[in-house]
Amino acid sequence: MKRARTKGMGVLIWGAFVFSVPAQGGKAESVDRLLAEARGDVARAKCERWGAATPDTEATLREICAEAYWALADERDDETGWAAFRDLWAGTTWAERALDREARSVLRDTSPTADEGWFLELAERYMDTVPEADFVRLAANAAVRDAGSSAEAASAARRYPDHPALAGLVERYPEGFLKVTIDGRDVKVQVDPPVVIPEHLGPWVRWVLWDVQAGARPWDQAAVSLLQSWGVALGPIDQGNAGGPRVPVCHVPDVPMSETPAVEISIGSGRMYRPIGWDQGCGPDAWPVFQVHAPLGLRAVSLRPGHQVDLQHLPDAPDVRRWFPADTGGVPMLDDGAILRSAGPVQLVQPIWGGAPWVTGRPPSASATPLGENLRAAGMPAGWRLERSGDGLRVSSDALSRMPAVLRNWTLPAGEVRTLPPLVQQVLGLSPAAARAERTGAAALGPGAGWQRTASGAVERTPPTNAGVAGLYGMEVAEVVASLNVISSMGLGSDRVEAFDGWRADLDTDRTPEVVIRGLIDGTPVVMVLDPIQQNSPTSATSSRLFIAPSPGVLANSSVAGTPFSFRKGDHVYMAWSGVTHTGKTTTQTSLSVVRFDGTGYVVDDFEL
Repeated sequence: MKRARTKGMGVLIWGAFVFSVPAQGGKAESVDRLLAEARGDVARAKCERWGAATPDTEATLREICAEAYWALADERDDETGWAAFRDLWAGTTWAERALDREARSVLRDTSPTADEGWFLELAERYMDTVPEADFVRLAANAAVRDAGSSAEAASAARRYPDHPALAGLVERYPEGFLKVTIDGRDVKVQVDPPVVIPEHLGPWVRWVLWDVQAGARPWDQAAVSLLQSWGVALGPIDQGNAGGPRVPVCHVPDVPMSETPAVEISIGSGRMYRPIGWDQGCGPDAWPVFQVHAPLGLRAVSLRPGHQVDLQHLPDAPDVRRWFPADTGGVPMLDDGAILRSAGPVQLVQPIWGGAPWVTGRPPSASATPLGENLRAAGMPAGWRLERSGDGLRVSSDALSRMPAVLRNWTLPAGEVRTLPPLVQQVLGLSPAAARAERTGAAALGPGAGWQRTASGAVERTPPTNAGVAGLYGMEVAEVVASLNVISSMGLGSDRVEAFDGWRADLDTDRTPEVVIRGLIDGTPVVMVLDPIQQNSPTSATSSRLFIAPSPGVLANSSVAGTPFSFRKGDHVYMAWSGVTHTGKTTTQTSLSVVRFDGTGYVVDDFEL
């Protein structure tokens, strides 16, 4: 190595030394001059002759002789050479410089595949040298590279929190870093030890059906396939999974025991899984729902004790079915929480929860599901039994026996009984929860509801106690005729219908008044309610639904009963009227009729006062 030095400076240094130790100073000056003349071999020979390498040699001579031997170590430039140089010339500044050169040579010659411990040993050995930071960096690289488990990966991240490859380590071992909290459909993912994850790597959350051996597939995709095998056709499902799956996470017998619903969390190509339970009421032990089939097709649906949607044609039904018998040859369609059956030019619609049925000219939607033979049935769930009871069947089970007495009486009409698995129940809206109306219906207001009475016992046209006035508007003859034309297009011709009067009232409080007509159908006094399906559109068979309820209170003394009035009680609007009928020369019978919204449709309560 050539020296970077100034000759004048050397003269000044050695001059000062000569003044203090003339003999040794002359030796140092001689070596210095030889080095300046690039005669290193001669300089080293003199240093050897004078024994300059011995520790008790005068410091200045040892310093200049160390410089003379630097070139040999520099030419060799390896760990052994530099270590030998430092041992020989310990205490000189050149020996201190040699430590850095030794560290550089070791850095150069050490395989980058060495392990973390070796690099840390080198970093400690060559502390305070320039390569120390490189050894620490290589140790970090080795720790990240050689991490063979989640625990080792997390430990490496804690030791080297600023390493640029930590995101890749998380990708390799997500289990070591991702802390997952699942609360319903809300999934929170925390990275601990904290590592900055590039946005394109995630973390991404997906709801899947997971098999440890076979891998995972999106839950929605798997569920759609399972549902199709059970005869349920769904439209396209958005597979984005933002906010959770679109299809309920419910059990179905076709799922192998090795598969389980899970949340998949991914970082780049790394995957980890957290098994989740079935949705509430959706596991293998979920309560069954029953379909009863008769020779002519589906007869009834029962979702829980005390609930039953009876699809038989009932000539004396207290609702629209009395005048609209369904086509017994058609397949019922399940559509938006109701069962639809063809009835001439209209659809007879019965809400699943069991409320008042209606008819409409609106056809089933594209997403309607046929409730026919293509819909597979599941076996009777374990622990549930059917026993004959009178003309029908009684349901029993250990689970049912533990319920309050009012919920134990579960009966079905006679027929072939079928059940559906929880996944099919939930997707079709046939779960026990569907046995309740989406909206709270108005309570029945009987004789003791605080009605204001006249001296003769009739009901005054004024709201009862704790109720207020609501809007009621009488319809012109032309408006009534227009409504009758809509009813006629639904299959009730003018030869069967006679209207007494018509009224408008917003009974379901949706800001669109319903049409309420009092009259006769085939000579039977009835209340007909036309309810718009589509707001702000012309009234027609396809844009309305028609409710009909027999109501003896429409007539009094063979004439139309008293003028109705409306009122609001709580959140609900009612329409009511009273009538007085002579039952003898001196006796009368007072009646009260009340039209109310039952949560889905409209019913009429008739009371004798």
